[in-house]
Amino acid sequence: INAVYMGNVGIVLGFLSAFLTAELINDPSWRWRTTLGIGLIPPVALVTLLHFLPESPRWLLGRGRDAEATHIVRRLGGSENADQTMQEMRDLLRAEAGAPGWAAFARVAREGGPT
Repeated sequence: INAVYMGNVGIVLGFLSAFLTAELINDPSWRWRTTLGIGLIPPVALVTLLHFLPESPRWLLGRGRDAEATHIVRRLGGSENADQTMQEMRDLLRAEAGAPGWAAFARVAREGGPT
């Protein structure tokens, strides 16, 4: 399913919900409240479901929590590639350790150019 198709489905669902809201709610003073209430459903669902997302294995590795990171990688990606994935993340973290980070960017921005 491509993004254009999903965008069109979203637009149609939006039009459908607006139509149903306007048709089912006969009292004009309640139409805006119903529309607002329907609009609150997606963000409430998102915030609720965020609590069930696992932490990032890469973030856990960067904080020295290797066992937790390995457990999450095994749970999400299966056991067969977990060791290879963990090694790739360790290699990336080592490579990034020597690279200039946000502090260097802030210094360049503050001073107006590289030194």
